Amino acid sequence: MQRVQRGPNKSKIRNAQRMSDIAPIPQHNAGFAPVERLGLSPASTNGSQASSPSQTPTGALRGRDEVDISEQALFLSRIRQAPAIRQALVDRVRSEIQAGTYESEAKVDQAAKRLAEELDLLG
Repeated sequence: MQRVQRGPNKSKIRNAQRMSDIAPIPQHNAGFAPVERLGLSPASTNGSQASSPSQTPTGALRGRDEVDISEQALFLSRIRQAPAIRQALVDRVRSEIQAGTYESEAKVDQAAKRLAEELDLLG
């Protein structure tokens, strides 16, 4: 731990611990070549892919952006695009079900057929 006290006198360091002996990191001019990235294509200053190899003003190379969209995200996107719920129809059917007048053999058969088609069970 290092504490520095400042005041009218010179700064004093108390309880300073010495750092361990860590070898310095070599510089580029010390016989090592700079690291180069593979698979990157240069980008123009407007952010789009350049037609000829050139560097940005800072000398950096831009990579290609990619997005992977999961099946679940695609499904959620399709659900959001579904038509709105017809609340009046839902309310009418709900009241018929509560009154016991909604269900009939024809409606149950038709609902089962539509469900099977939707689940692709009937082919």
